[in-house]
Amino acid sequence: MPEIKLQEALTQNGITFLKHKLIKFPNNRSHKVDIFIEPNICIEADGNYWHNLSWIKERDKEVNSELEKQNYKILRFWESDIHSDISKIVNIIKKQMETTTSLPETPTTFREAN
Repeated sequence: MPEIKLQEALTQNGITFLKHKLIKFPNNRSHKVDIFIEPNICIEADGNYWHNLSWIKERDKEVNSELEKQNYKILRFWESDIHSDISKIVNIIKKQMETTTSLPETPTTFREAN
């Protein structure tokens, strides 16, 4: 499972994180992010099949929008990328951590392309 592989890689690199952190949205909805790193980095490990379905893509856009409104940084990685080059993914996360010292004024969304 890509999420577990990513969690193991982060742990091996000494990166502290929370699994399935619940983030509440103002519209009485909420979302559990796959991995959360303080202060505001949300990481999603997206399965290649499910997250390519049109209704899931739309839901992901809505989730990203709600998270961005609350100044979270969202990193989405495809399952295939996690399996093919986990060290590259960890380096992207480390770089984001270096530039994130507090809640940002401008939110950012990133998804590594296949």
